[in-house]
Amino acid sequence: PEPIVVPHNTISNCIAWQNKNNGIYSNHHLGGNTWLNNKSMGNNNNYDMVNQKAFDANVDVEGYGHVLIGNISVLPRDKDLVRMDEALSECHDNNFGPASSGPSPSDTTVFMSVDGTELALPRKADGSLPDIGFLKLKE
Repeated sequence: PEPIVVPHNTISNCIAWQNKNNGIYSNHHLGGNTWLNNKSMGNNNNYDMVNQKAFDANVDVEGYGHVLIGNISVLPRDKDLVRMDEALSECHDNNFGPASSGPSPSDTTVFMSVDGTELALPRKADGSLPDIGFLKLKE
């Protein structure tokens, strides 16, 4: 049989806000992904990096092969980061997890806005996204 090729995806500049369960979620991926400059606020777990053991083994395991850099977690209802094998993943320059830096996940004063309703503002007349301050760091 042909070997199974699992893509290593890059997920960047995304926002997850007030989801019932997980915010930024690896969704049982095989082999891990790269997560760059994402923001997650008010989800049960803001970052969940669970992987599947193998293509033919529908067994959840702690996330492996992930790269998390420059991500921000704000006010999770439970945890900032769950289900990631730190020894088998790279995680730094985030405000959570191993080698964390930046504002505390409970410090909302560093953002221009924490009003998630800004995400529902209408697009501009030219179709581009509205200018919002939600989870943008102050200068």
